[in-house]
Amino acid sequence: MRTASLKRVVTFSITAVFALASFIVYLALPASSSLLGQLEGALLLSVSLGAATGLLFSITEGRAFLRRASQHTIVYDLRLPAAILGLFIAGALLYEYKATGLSLYLVPAPSLLVFSLLSFKGVYPFKGSASSPTLARISEDRWVRFVTGKDRLKRFAEYRAQRFSKLLSRSGEIGNPYSLAAQSIMSSMVGAAIILPAALILSVLLWPPLALIVTIPAVLYVYPELRLRDKATQRREGVESELPFFSILVNVLGSAGVSLYSIFDGMIDTRIFVYVRREALLVRRDVTIFGSNPNQSFERLASNHPSRKFSSFLYGYTSKVRSGGDIPTYLIGESGSLLRELQESWTRYAGRAGIVGSMMVTLFGVIPLLILVVGMFSPGSSILGLLGFTALGIPLFTILLVAMAGRMQPVGDEPLAGNFGRSFVVSLPGLGLGLATGQLWIAAASVLFMFTTIYGFSVIRQRREMREIEEALPDFMKDIMEFKRQEYDLNRSILSIAAHNRYTSSFDSILAKVASELRAGTPLDELHIDPKSRLARMVFFVLGQMSHSGGGTVDTVYQLASYTEKVVEMKRNTQAEMRPYLMLSYVSPVLLAFGISFMGGVLQNFGSKVGPGFTNLHVSNLQIGAVPPELLQISNLLVVVSAAALGIIGAKMTDFTVKNTLRASVNMAVAVGALLVMSYLNFASLIHL
Repeated sequence: MRTASLKRVVTFSITAVFALASFIVYLALPASSSLLGQLEGALLLSVSLGAATGLLFSITEGRAFLRRASQHTIVYDLRLPAAILGLFIAGALLYEYKATGLSLYLVPAPSLLVFSLLSFKGVYPFKGSASSPTLARISEDRWVRFVTGKDRLKRFAEYRAQRFSKLLSRSGEIGNPYSLAAQSIMSSMVGAAIILPAALILSVLLWPPLALIVTIPAVLYVYPELRLRDKATQRREGVESELPFFSILVNVLGSAGVSLYSIFDGMIDTRIFVYVRREALLVRRDVTIFGSNPNQSFERLASNHPSRKFSSFLYGYTSKVRSGGDIPTYLIGESGSLLRELQESWTRYAGRAGIVGSMMVTLFGVIPLLILVVGMFSPGSSILGLLGFTALGIPLFTILLVAMAGRMQPVGDEPLAGNFGRSFVVSLPGLGLGLATGQLWIAAASVLFMFTTIYGFSVIRQRREMREIEEALPDFMKDIMEFKRQEYDLNRSILSIAAHNRYTSSFDSILAKVASELRAGTPLDELHIDPKSRLARMVFFVLGQMSHSGGGTVDTVYQLASYTEKVVEMKRNTQAEMRPYLMLSYVSPVLLAFGISFMGGVLQNFGSKVGPGFTNLHVSNLQIGAVPPELLQISNLLVVVSAAALGIIGAKMTDFTVKNTLRASVNMAVAVGALLVMSYLNFASLIHL
């Protein structure tokens, strides 16, 4: 015990001497105006502060970063010192950038911040022995043992574990509630030890608002809970999106005498119902491993499920089984009710699409214009703000609006497969155009335009096939229903329809393949076809199960036909609802380009009116006169990136996928054309103050 304490004292002493020596060398350095001299001073100061912070934390936690495991092996755990060191070096570089204005200091700062985060997470080999370093993460068991050894932390972790237990059951995730609670507590504590000193120094030396990074430990504390809540929401939305079609399948197989447990068990070997398959795995686990009967498993699943619709569906089925009620009649009624709710959800989405459209135009049309107007009157201090909004604000808002649209849509993302690698490689030569012209925004516009155009053309054929297949599905199902009324065999019905009826070219080719395999003796539920549309795959899957089981009635086929017709119809209504906002997305880049040229003309005209000696007039911290070329380049880049974001969000809202990048390429073409046209117009000569 005394030996271990002595080793920790030696480690702490070495760290303290290192911190003190670095600080003394920093103070002894003569003042230098050269780049290398300033960088040397910044590194020495950051090393000293980082070592001091690491020493304070190691003393508090009683942790030694280096110890001798054997005569020839030194075991080290340098993740925390590396994270602290990287964080303070980044802070020192940001301080030097603020003091000198040299952009060279700003370049490595983001990489160092990422390095610090990865070091803290144990991604880099900072833990192991001197002879065989490993990539081991921070030990979760060690965190749990530490929390368990502290009475107050243990009671607090047990209290949080109750909440995690409920969230785990609702989200369908597997984990130890107490372990999750202990990890969240330790993450916030370690994060506070690193972030609080850094926030204090950065806010004093660099920029006061940087003190807000003290909220990072709180984010680390609540993140596991937020992640489980998001998983529960995804589980609810995913199951409810598949439940109407799944209810039709249950109706078909239930009319043939197949139990609900057998239907769930059969879903495990398919990939048609992704979210229902996960629920089926939970049901199989309860029955085969825990020894529950199917009804008990269904009720247990329904009791903690986040979807009330799915819970009501399972509770209703088990009550009919226990009471001996009419299960087929119940399934038919539930299918009809779920289909009506689906129609209502599509109607709500068509109305809410306008909200996202308004936010889209406001965030990427109105707000950039306001930022540009303010930036024109204070160009010296607005370049960094415009660059930050372009590089961080627009991507962040784009991701948020795309996620919002995805959550609102009753169906998920369309399964398109684009050629990302080829699009990226072919778009790289666009940088040459920017180098030839010396314009940053032209280089970015060229690369983005070429990438979105090539990627959009790589999925355009798939989109056309999907559209043609989905447009033909309602008519095809109506024809199937007519044959069903006349009590035709399903295989004979499909063969007759394929021989005499014509729909769209893509659907006719799919139907021809189906008929060919049916003539070859392949059962309908074993066909080797892959329609591009998820809706078509579900339809043929239900028809295959209908043929295999012998179940299904005219009412079932009618519900299936109504489902496909409503989905196709509501997609059209959504596209019609979004059309005005898509037109505004094309107009917004033109307005932004006009705003840039107009404000530039106003400032030039005003500078000429106040006289040659007042070209750069300062009034109340406003610089009026010449517009720096860097500001114009960043403004043009903002217009191009905003146009691309408008196209991506518009594609998600109307085409139900972000992979239709042709909308973004059209928006960027309009933006670049407007910028080039406006640059040739002399607004200064047209404006008279």
